[in-house]
Amino acid sequence: MLLSAMIKVLVVSGLLLGYYWLFLRNRRQHQFNRFFLLAVGVVAVLAAFVKIDWVIRDSELIQQSGIDLLPLVASDWREASPVLAPATTTRLNWQGLLFLVYAAGCLVSFARFLQSIRRLQNMKKTAEPVQYLSYRLYMTDSPTAPAVYFSTLFWPRDIDPAGNFSQQILKHEQYHIQQKHGWDLLITELLGVLIWFSPFIHIARKELQLVHEFAADAFAAETGAELGYAEQLLEQHISRSKLRLAISFSQPPLKRRVTMLLQHRKKSIYVKIACWLALPVAALVFLSMTVRPQTRFSSATLKAPRATIVVDAGHGGPDAGAVVGELQEKDISLALVKAIAAEAKNYNLDIVLTRHDDALPGGTTDITSALRKRSEMGNAANASLFLSIHVDNAQDEHASVFIPSGRNGREDLSLIPACTAAGTAIVKSMSAVITTRPALQQRFDKGIWVLDNSTIPSVLIECGSLAQASDKAILTDPVGQQKLAKAILAGVQQYVAAH
Repeated sequence: MLLSAMIKVLVVSGLLLGYYWLFLRNRRQHQFNRFFLLAVGVVAVLAAFVKIDWVIRDSELIQQSGIDLLPLVASDWREASPVLAPATTTRLNWQGLLFLVYAAGCLVSFARFLQSIRRLQNMKKTAEPVQYLSYRLYMTDSPTAPAVYFSTLFWPRDIDPAGNFSQQILKHEQYHIQQKHGWDLLITELLGVLIWFSPFIHIARKELQLVHEFAADAFAAETGAELGYAEQLLEQHISRSKLRLAISFSQPPLKRRVTMLLQHRKKSIYVKIACWLALPVAALVFLSMTVRPQTRFSSATLKAPRATIVVDAGHGGPDAGAVVGELQEKDISLALVKAIAAEAKNYNLDIVLTRHDDALPGGTTDITSALRKRSEMGNAANASLFLSIHVDNAQDEHASVFIPSGRNGREDLSLIPACTAAGTAIVKSMSAVITTRPALQQRFDKGIWVLDNSTIPSVLIECGSLAQASDKAILTDPVGQQKLAKAILAGVQQYVAAH
């Protein structure tokens, strides 16, 4: 999750800064550039954490007249055995190391941020406050001055505030205070702490500081006197330094400030178009990182009647099922079943669960009795469908859907077409969320008890493999479980609508 968020931050901040560099940089729309550069970091952080589910309806899957059935294939499916997963442990170790590196970077950046504040506060304490006309100046010997720190205006002792050029400098610095540029720097510094790993946020912060100076220079310099202002700016630039969070009059690079000051004031149509397109571009970049398309079938769209389905969480109690490290199939299947039950009302479905907690169904104490109880509960519910929810731990498997084989002498063969239709709808819907085998599976050797002994259409869903990193990320994440539950319910609803 952290690595994914970091990649999103890098991509979004890089793309937005790239647009600025190509179309907005060194142009006179200073206020627009100011807010665009602020948005670079803000949008990048939001894109890393915001997730927008965009519900779409797939016309191929919504077929009220029927369902295009998937092919059937033989499978050697068997109950999984407990295994350890060294690859998974290694991945977790790398995630932990990545988090430690990220946290260390945040601490170092935050320490630098606090150090800058402490230096400026100390500078303010040692400065001598003086009232000059409408300005409150803090006289200091620091080479940083003239500079602004929020509403504090530092002034060098060796410069007479009553001088000719001093009036323009005061006007320049007062503009920073009026426009609250100090808050811009605070926001970008905090963003730099949070996403310190992105070089683009640091470049954007430096550009923002320059845009502040461009705007203040344009405000302070009188029309027609820009050249004289630029000459005085060069004199002040010599022997001056800068502190973080302080907006210094001698902000480098001086060449760009002078060039911008002498640039023609009228905006070209090119610049106007670049500004108009900036917002759609930013929105497109943000949405491309946050929108997650989801296929969903509403009861209004499918006109499905209300139906009851039995949902069986595989294993339970002393029967752990597939085990990978500390993860047990009985816990994951129960979590998935609860997610299905929580979302069922949105699909016009009533749910009957064979178990609600970590125990075998119906108070049974052994696996064989539990299997019989699962089938009995399904048959007694007068339901439209029986679903058995499982997960696997095979290294080379993903999600798959099983239906009765019809060759074990126990099944009602008349139910096979309905099982095939239900399984097909579920596979097609699940495929939008998790990698799923594109064919229905049948076990011909021993069959599957809960399917073979069902008197209603029945399907067993292997929802993925805990040994596969991509599957595990979905199966162990509450958001992923919810998405998978919705996909299963969407398939069930399509089946109910067609039958």
